[in-house]
Formats: sequence, structure tokens, C-alpha cells
Amino acid sequence: GQSIDSPVLVDSSLFNETLPFPDASSTDYTREEVRKLKAVVDVKSNLNRLNSTFWIPKLSAFADLGSQGEDWKFNDKTRYTMAGLTLSWSLNSGLGDFWKIGQTSADAEAAGWQLADLSEQLDLETDIARKNYRLAIDQYQSRKLENSSAWDYYTDMKKKYQAGSALYIE
Repeated sequence: GQSIDSPVLVDSSLFNETLPFPDASSTDYTREEVRKLKAVVDVKSNLNRLNSTFWIPKLSAFADLGSQGEDWKFNDKTRYTMAGLTLSWSLNSGLGDFWKIGQTSADAEAAGWQLADLSEQLDLETDIARKNYRLAIDQYQSRKLENSSAWDYYTDMKKKYQAGSALYIE
């Protein structure tokens, strides 16, 4: 063990610097919930665009190449080729497609609002943390000045006591 009068080693370099805090303008969050909400907004927007294409006809093409030979007898006369195109519209869904577009549009808008709300909450939390950090730094600086002035007072009183002009150290 050490004696009670031995000095305490303190790394005072930590007390001389303040750690940098992120700038108030940096609001690019890489948190998991923000990434997931951005993905949800993208998916809902893409789904809305997909549902909006219901009025575009679907074009399909087919080709069939083969042979109609029997007993493994194939020649130029047994070959055939068939090709075609089909064009189809969804006519029997009535107003269901319009309702679906409205629903996916509302879902995309709600997801966007959730993302904006989360961003605002994170901005507020960051601002509060920044202000608390600055307050803690200010309080630390104030306490450092208090300790310095208390130490100065103590050394002055100790000198007066040693000189005999003070009766006891306060």
C-alpha cells in the first residue's frame, strides 16, 4: 500500500480538452430504424407505381417450334412453327384498381410521415444531447474555477497560518 501522503497521479490532459460534438447540421442518420423506414417508403412507392399501371395492356408473345414425326422419323416435312401475340386488359376489376391505388398511395404517405416523425425525434434528441453536453462542459469549467479559487484561498490561509497571522486554517 501507499502512504496517505503520497501524491495521486492524474492524467490532466483529459481535463484540458473538450471533445468535439457533431455539428447541428449533420442529420444523416444511419440508425437501423431509419434505414428500415426508408426501405418501407421505397417499397410502398414502388408498389404504388406498380398498381398505377393497371390500365396498360399486357402484351405476351409465344413461339412453339417442334416436329410431328412418328416412330422417331423426323424430316423436313414434319417440322412446324407457331408464334403469336396476345394483348390483354384487366376489365373486370371495376373500381378495385382505383381503390388499390388509393390504398397504396395512403400507405406510402403514412410511411413517409413515420420517417419524417422519426427524423424529427432524432433531431430533437440530438439537440438535447448537444445542449446537455455543452451544459456539462460549462459546469465543469465552473467547478474547475471554483476549485482553483478554493485552492488559492487555502494556500493563502496556510501561508498566513505559517506566518502566525491566522490562528487556524479554515
